[in-house]
Amino acid sequence: TLLSLCSSRVPFSNIAPALKVQVFVDGTWLYYSLFSRPEGMCEFKAKLGKNWVREYKVKWDAIPNIIGKAIQNQLFEMNHENRYIDVYRTSVF
Repeated sequence: TLLSLCSSRVPFSNIAPALKVQVFVDGTWLYYSLFSRPEGMCEFKAKLGKNWVREYKVKWDAIPNIIGKAIQNQLFEMNHENRYIDVYRTSVF
């Protein structure tokens, strides 16, 4: 069911329609942010080590779910409204 798809801090009390979200990712920015930053400016290298690309795999398919949960948490914190966020399309351009 819709409720079991999203774990949240507060249960959905009044079921409202899901908010539909599209995510647009600038692929050039993403590539250079992940692979071309100088060593002192790369957060991934600082946190995961110099060879993080060989040692870790990015779960690209999990990113829309992570974004949806982050938006849901922000919506709750700002408006005390707990609605399911449906990230229905992710586009890299």
